[in-house]
Amino acid sequence: MASGSADITVTASDGSLSASQDFTASVFTADRRVLEILYDELGGDGWTDKTNWKTVKPLDEWHGVSINADGRVDTLYLYRNSLTGEIPPELGTLPDLELLLLGDNSLTGEIPPELGDLSSLEWLFLSGNFLTGEIPPELGSLPDLEGLSLYANSLTGEIPPELGDLSNLEWLFLGSNSLTGEIPPGLGSLPDLEVLYLYYNSLTGEIPPELGDLSKLVRLDLRGNSLTGEIPPELGSLSSLESLALDVNSLTGEIPVDFLDLSSLEWFFWDDNEGLCAPDTTEFDNWLDGLVGWSGPRCD
Repeated sequence: MASGSADITVTASDGSLSASQDFTASVFTADRRVLEILYDELGGDGWTDKTNWKTVKPLDEWHGVSINADGRVDTLYLYRNSLTGEIPPELGTLPDLELLLLGDNSLTGEIPPELGDLSSLEWLFLSGNFLTGEIPPELGSLPDLEGLSLYANSLTGEIPPELGDLSNLEWLFLGSNSLTGEIPPGLGSLPDLEVLYLYYNSLTGEIPPELGDLSKLVRLDLRGNSLTGEIPPELGSLSSLESLALDVNSLTGEIPVDFLDLSSLEWFFWDDNEGLCAPDTTEFDNWLDGLVGWSGPRCD
C-alpha cells in the first residue's frame, strides 16, 4: 500500500434494487505525518513558500520535498524559507532521508540528537540559524554523511570527538559559533575530508599534528580562535592543500620549513598572532612569491 488517494464507488444490489455510494479513500504514510509535524512546529503558515504542504497532494509535489522509488522522503530542501521555532525530534524518524537543508532560516533551540538516527543521511545543512546548545555526539553515528554544515549559529561546548568517526565526510563547516575546547585529533582520521572550517570560535590548545594526515584536504580555516603553540610541521604533508588561514590566533614560533613542500598551496594567512613569523630566507621568499596571496610577518 502506497501513499495517495483514490475515488471508490460501492454498489449493492439484491437483483431488483441497487444503491451506490461514492467516496475518496486516502492513505498517508508515516513520512507525511512527520512533515505535518515539521510544518506545525516550524511556523509553516509563515513560510515563504509552502506550496501544497498539509494537502492531500503527493509528497513530491510539496515544496522542497523529494521522494525515492519507494515513496519515502529522501530530500528536505527548505533553504531561506522563513522557518522558525525548534527542530522537532520526529525528523529523526525519516529513515530514507539523504539531504536535510534548513539553512538560513530563524531556527532556535538545540539540535535534536534524534537526527543521529537518520542512517541514510548524506548532507546535513543547518547553518545560518540561531541554534544553541552543544553539537550532539550522536551525529557521529551517521555512516553515509558527506557534508555537515552548522556554521553561523550560537552553538557552544566542545567539538564532539565522535565526528572523527564520519569516515565518508568531505565537508565540515563549524565556523562562526561559540565552540570551546581543543580541536579533536580524531578529525585527522577522516580520509575523504576536503574542507575543514573552524573559524571564529573560541577554540584553544595546539593545532593537532594529526591534521597532517588529511591527504585530500583542500581548505583549512582556523582563524579567529585562541590557538596556541607552534604550527605542527606535519601540516607540510598536506599535498592537496590550496588555502590555509591561521590568522587571529595566539600561535608562536616560525612557520615550519616543511611548508616548502606544499606544492598546491595558493593562499596563506598567518598575521595577527602573538609571535608567529615566516623565516626570512631566500628559499621562503621564492616560495611566497609563488603563492597567489599571503599575509603575515617575517622573522627578524
